[in-house]
Amino acid sequence: MTNTKDKIIDADKATKVKERHLFSIIMGLVVAIIILVFVVLTLSINRTYRISLPPDLQFGAVVNTDEIDSFEIYSFAGAITQQLNLWKNGKTDFRVNIDKFAAYITPEYRAYLLDEYKNLLNLGQLNDRERSLEEENMYQANNVTKQSDNSWRVNITFHHQEHINNKRFKDLRIQHFIKVVYRNIDTESNPWGLQLDVPWEKPIRLRGLDDKG
Repeated sequence: MTNTKDKIIDADKATKVKERHLFSIIMGLVVAIIILVFVVLTLSINRTYRISLPPDLQFGAVVNTDEIDSFEIYSFAGAITQQLNLWKNGKTDFRVNIDKFAAYITPEYRAYLLDEYKNLLNLGQLNDRERSLEEENMYQANNVTKQSDNSWRVNITFHHQEHINNKRFKDLRIQHFIKVVYRNIDTESNPWGLQLDVPWEKPIRLRGLDDKG
């Protein structure tokens, strides 16, 4: 009788030991899961998501993070191109603009513009030269063509005006073939992550505003 009782007691103790061991394992898993959830939430809070909205939301839209709408590409290309070509005096403003908007152009395009600036400066063609560009057409989806995952071709027609010593020098319609790229750059200086690169081809004159036909 005593042996049977001892066996029951031993079995009960063994069961309790197993239960405590199992409980310890379960608690360890719970703590690990809590830590994992905390880490994931912390990383999610600190992560910045890029959201690009199309211009027409009348009927709703499917928006995916880290995808850039073509309207944003077009607007960026037009705005930066206009700012780079806004001169009151080309001798100073052309160079100033290259530096002012350096965060929005690639190093390759900056070198390209600096070469153009130096050439025009050496030819004496920048003194008191004013320039401005004004977009002629509204955005259309076919104005933006995706060339790769991170590059686009943007076709924009501008009204191009220039004056030298307050006399009209150029007044024409000109089409630009702008290259826009997306790069992982400092969002403090460039929140879009977009930059203008060396154009796909040189701008072409469509027609002077005074031309007939």
